[in-house]
Amino acid sequence: MRQYQNGDENWVLEISIAQDPLRRLLETLGITFGPYVFLCIYSGLFACGAYLLSLEIQFYSQIQKRLFWISISLLPAVTIILGRFGTFDLISLILAALSALTRLRKRQYFYLLCLTLAHAESALIIALMLSLFGSIKKIRPLFFNVFGVTRPYYFMFCISFSLTLINTLRGPSRASELIPLIKISIAQAVSSGYWLIYSWFGGTILLFALVSNKFTKKELALFLSLFFSLGLASIFTADGTRVSALTLTLPLVAVLKYMLDSDLINSKALFLAYLLPAINVSNMNVFLPFRQIAYLFGLDLSYINSNVG
Repeated sequence: MRQYQNGDENWVLEISIAQDPLRRLLETLGITFGPYVFLCIYSGLFACGAYLLSLEIQFYSQIQKRLFWISISLLPAVTIILGRFGTFDLISLILAALSALTRLRKRQYFYLLCLTLAHAESALIIALMLSLFGSIKKIRPLFFNVFGVTRPYYFMFCISFSLTLINTLRGPSRASELIPLIKISIAQAVSSGYWLIYSWFGGTILLFALVSNKFTKKELALFLSLFFSLGLASIFTADGTRVSALTLTLPLVAVLKYMLDSDLINSKALFLAYLLPAINVSNMNVFLPFRQIAYLFGLDLSYINSNVG
């Protein structure tokens, strides 16, 4: 929010059309009206998102509702929202959770469309992986029970692919700089070590570990394959935890809902999971526990000393 101190620009709607429209719209509001108006709008979006989430679970019992809110509070996505309150990731993360919770087709189409307009690149990764996994005949019934039908994800893929292609053709973009980003991404992933995988799940990793023996082999294979596919795909965005949270929030919330509906969530494990911190890793200036390895890739990370500690 500090970048909107002046707030004396004229309203220019065209700014909000480029790149990710919803993100640019919110950014334009901050540039035009300043930090206080931006904070009010942003807080309103946060409250509206929480209210919509509560509507999606309104038919749960009081105990189930408590278990749900505690479960999703352990997600890295929530850590990013609360730890970086004011950044545009809020829109994508809430929309991803809403897309996972709703089973009304029209509402899911709307949420997935808004998710794509908020961050086209992460939406493309999500849509691609869910479409691929949903197309496998052997796991299609299970996929339907957890994620619903695949048609909305095909729709999401078409829209996100089109937007990403347009952004690439219009000028410099992350997609157009794929080769240099791959080098940085691999360096970050290796420098993060085993903390990278832990950062994908946050405290929910304990929940999954404790109930893994209650999953069938087919369920466990689907969940792990999907999580690791999305996590590995997010590595090549060179944004580390932020994009992995954007891509993994939807499937994580969907699986948590599936566990809640199947009465698999251990309430004692939930509170124990709060002892596990959510860590932001591999974002170059946040936390690279084995960052010395990055020098082997020719990356100068000397600026980390001034940004961290």
